[in-house]
Amino acid sequence: MEILYIIPSMPGLSLVILAVLSMIFLYFAREPVHKMIQAMSEGSAGGLRKLAE
Repeated sequence: MEILYIIPSMPGLSLVILAVLSMIFLYFAREPVHKMIQAMSEGSAGGLRKLAE
């Protein structure tokens, strides 16, 4: 766990910084992930539609 500490002398602050950076990364990754999920669902729906014919 100590490998995750940005500031080894302050583990609490390091974990808070890591959590904030993770939230920022996930916020900016939100739109591409939504597009990927939509593309996958449209692809599977198209395949299922072909199977139903």
